[in-house]
Amino acid sequence: MKHKNEKWIWINSRGKVTKWSQEGSPHIMSGTHTDITDKKQKQEKNIFDIYKEADNNMYKNKLKYGRIMRNKTIEKVLDNVNKRYDKEKAHTERVAQYCENIAKAMDLNKKEIEDVFVNKVL
Repeated sequence: MKHKNEKWIWINSRGKVTKWSQEGSPHIMSGTHTDITDKKQKQEKNIFDIYKEADNNMYKNKLKYGRIMRNKTIEKVLDNVNKRYDKEKAHTERVAQYCENIAKAMDLNKKEIEDVFVNKVL
């Protein structure tokens, strides 16, 4: 509804017919209009907060589980390759050992060593 100050507002209208005409149409009605604009704006704000939180959680999960799934996928592919080709398995193990030794010699932290693990198996 448009307010007398020219702004649009949300209204909750409640009413009741208190007297009917002989033809069965409403004759007298009474009721109220309640301005619920603030309540609606808070609800809209809450929805945007929920969207933002959901978006943030999806991003956190992507960061958290993306690396895990990538590592599992790589391991599975390598397992299948190694089952079929013995020479490839031996080569992969040697490269993995070299990469791990280099990472330790460089004093890399645990996260960096995990990243090296992903690269060494490729």
